[in-house]
Amino acid sequence: MAGISQPAQASQPELAVLSSAASWGTFSDYTLRILNVTSQISNTGVNDAVNVQLLGSTTTANVALTSSLPQALGDIRAGDTVSVVLKYQIPDGVSIFRRTIRAGAYDVFGNYYTYPASTNSQSLGNKTGVSVGDNLASMSDVELEYALTGMDNLGVKWIRFDMAWDLVQRNDANHYDWSRYDRMIAAANRHGLNMLPILAYTPTWARQQACAADFQCAPADPNKFATFAHEAAVRYAPLGIKTWEIWNEPNINAFWLPSPNATAYTDLLKASYAAIKNADPQAKVISGGLSPAENTPGHIAPRDFLTAMYRSGAKNYLDAVGYHPYSFPALPGSIFSWSGWSQMSDLNPSIRSIMIANGDGDKQIWATEYGVPSGGQSDVNETLQALSYRDAVNQMSNMPWMGALFIHTYKDFSNNPASIESYFGMVAYNGTLKPSYYELKNDLAVQ
Repeated sequence: MAGISQPAQASQPELAVLSSAASWGTFSDYTLRILNVTSQISNTGVNDAVNVQLLGSTTTANVALTSSLPQALGDIRAGDTVSVVLKYQIPDGVSIFRRTIRAGAYDVFGNYYTYPASTNSQSLGNKTGVSVGDNLASMSDVELEYALTGMDNLGVKWIRFDMAWDLVQRNDANHYDWSRYDRMIAAANRHGLNMLPILAYTPTWARQQACAADFQCAPADPNKFATFAHEAAVRYAPLGIKTWEIWNEPNINAFWLPSPNATAYTDLLKASYAAIKNADPQAKVISGGLSPAENTPGHIAPRDFLTAMYRSGAKNYLDAVGYHPYSFPALPGSIFSWSGWSQMSDLNPSIRSIMIANGDGDKQIWATEYGVPSGGQSDVNETLQALSYRDAVNQMSNMPWMGALFIHTYKDFSNNPASIESYFGMVAYNGTLKPSYYELKNDLAVQ
């Protein structure tokens, strides 16, 4: 019991299951119908819990627990949360089931307590989120709570957001300022949302000389970026963050300057992967979501870039491949050679076939950005946006190798009629909910 503080008052700790999320961990899990359910066990009291154990889990609908129990969770300090994964065998035809979890723990005096079962309804394979960039971290407390409540009501289970190196270590390598993310992550945890931070963007002191004026500049030393990634995992793994994305769209010069380079990016990925796993061996590392760009000056097409990543040794340094399957103005289900969604698995070669050819067929693709603007150009509108999201969610249900789908984005950035970048939100700039919000809410309700 070393390191556990003695309470000044009644010593019984309080444990609760705050939230859970389900996914097929691998393609093999999907074919065997083994579902991974990640739960957050929180000590909501004022006293520490010692030697916490997960004692049991019972389910309905002929769903069988396949994980071994009891499972030791260690000590959980007052106010802290730990994550635990249980595996369930799911019969064909079952899409929703109820389960209960029972836990036990000691207090600092050696008294043992068991906790009543926590029961929740578990939806199978609900793996949809919203990609929000740096918007949430920049909001006031009131704005942040309003936005997270809206996402709760929508039914998404994930948020993807920038965790910007250039803001955390703005001045030098020795000082960190996590305050903007501490606040946002605490709020997201209160809403039971899973989080995917994008580790990206270089502070002035760490940039290459060739692009020293731009935060999208690639780091001069990938090991300095890896140190930042390590510290992020050390800080936030105890708060439930177990999945990390390394950079955003490194195959285009809008995000990787002076010019995209698959070998240089893979060096960054390797260093970051090792650093994050050192901090949290259970973490999942997603490679930077690739833009569905064509081969033009400053752009490398995603299939070519991924092929070059594998040639540079990326295979053992990613747990899933990040990809951005934008397809507008076509629906996802319409097959076109230029469509990012089609390039994911419908064409030859595809992102999926490249992974299989390199021995990674058991890993998933995470669609960390997919969106359709509702304005800004003549061939898009609110109806197309809504229909595209319905099609994307329906297709995802038949793609066990897709680990997650993140919609870009929650709210419009502005109401500038000349910019499509202003209109990717499911909520208009004035706060009005668009048809896509209601469509996605309805689709997620039946997943």
